[in-house]
Amino acid sequence: MSEPDVIAWFDPGLTTGGAVYDITHDRFTSGQYTYEELPQLFVELDYMYGRRMAVGYELYLQTPRPRPGSTAKHSVTAIAAIDAACAELGIPQLKGQPSSARMAGSTAVFLRRLGWYQPGQQHANDAASHLFRHLIRMKPVPENVRRG
Repeated sequence: MSEPDVIAWFDPGLTTGGAVYDITHDRFTSGQYTYEELPQLFVELDYMYGRRMAVGYELYLQTPRPRPGSTAKHSVTAIAAIDAACAELGIPQLKGQPSSARMAGSTAVFLRRLGWYQPGQQHANDAASHLFRHLIRMKPVPENVRRG
């Protein structure tokens, strides 16, 4: 699959962060969603972007003994909803990224420069961080992201 014009990236959990960047029109949006809101969100994204879009999400690796307070079941449920919506609507999926919480602080600087940072929306910012990291690995890096 060639690189799409629109990339949507999700950070799955009880509250799932989502970030969408339309490379051609330099438009960014992000938000936070419940599991129940994800199917409708995907219908809307498919309507707006159709075959121009591909979706990625943070990989969640389950361990035999989750940490106390772990959100594992919520992350797995959100990933299942994303996978199902993509399969049903025929939306291509990008290779997932492992968690990169240790890099989130440094990425926030770039999110602010790009105007992508959403105060009080940590899950949306986490998704935007993943999206940003995906974009800077693209060849070529989108012009407006490179200048950010």
